[in-house]
Amino acid sequence: MSTMTTTSFPPALLRAAPAAELVYSSLAFHARPPRFELPGIWLVQALGSIGAAPSAVRQALFRMEREGHLASRREGKLKWYRLTASGTAQIEAGRERLRRRSAPEWDGGWTLVSASFPGGRRRQRLQLGAVLDARGYGRLHEGIRIHPHDDPAALRKLVRSIGLAAEVHIFRGRLAGDDDRALVAGAFPLRPIAAGYTRFVTRFGSLAGTVQSDDRAWFALRLAVAHHYLGAAWDDPGLPLATLPAKWPASRAQRLADRLYRRASDPARRYAASIARRLELQWPAQ
Repeated sequence: MSTMTTTSFPPALLRAAPAAELVYSSLAFHARPPRFELPGIWLVQALGSIGAAPSAVRQALFRMEREGHLASRREGKLKWYRLTASGTAQIEAGRERLRRRSAPEWDGGWTLVSASFPGGRRRQRLQLGAVLDARGYGRLHEGIRIHPHDDPAALRKLVRSIGLAAEVHIFRGRLAGDDDRALVAGAFPLRPIAAGYTRFVTRFGSLAGTVQSDDRAWFALRLAVAHHYLGAAWDDPGLPLATLPAKWPASRAQRLADRLYRRASDPARRYAASIARRLELQWPAQ
């Protein structure tokens, strides 16, 4: 079995990761009850230790709060960040994809969302777009999005939480008389999705049997797995196999991502706690 030290961890695996994505991933994985929040100074230090520019992390926090994906509170000199409803939707979507082992069983129906914003409301429109993108909705036509599995009641509740009940209409039904394969090919970017899964396996397959020498390398690897796997899986809501080309590469990528993510979890948490101790922050027991 080969050994990969901290210095040999491929830095290119995280070089292109947006700071906002690293913040989302950190909140999803390290924030603990009851408040499910993290201090900004921890995010700056922890992500900075693996190459993220502190200024980029601060700018991401500012922008995510301004756009309504994060909320914050002050406690002395510390500023703590937590997810809003739209930010939580992003996190839950990522968790669902990382936990997925295979395409969910399909009942042959489609959830269809029709949205109209005659009065502008740019922030709400962008929030809805982010929610639908996170949940994996394909673009059928302008203002019309589709999903093979999504629960209309759950989406309706989420839409109400961001104040858009009147602008959004949600339906569930079967395609009448046409080919679901053609529908999927027109609404979802199948070639980029397949290419993303293949690239993930190529990049990370050689790491599946390695042993990291310290917790910082595992901390970085967990983020890298989430970044690259979700980059491939983000536009794939678990598309039904019956609607996809032969030899669809999702399952192999899913198994590899799960294996690496599980192996990285405990040491990544230890490293997170070590950063907190260095900053003299209260940190929940693992």
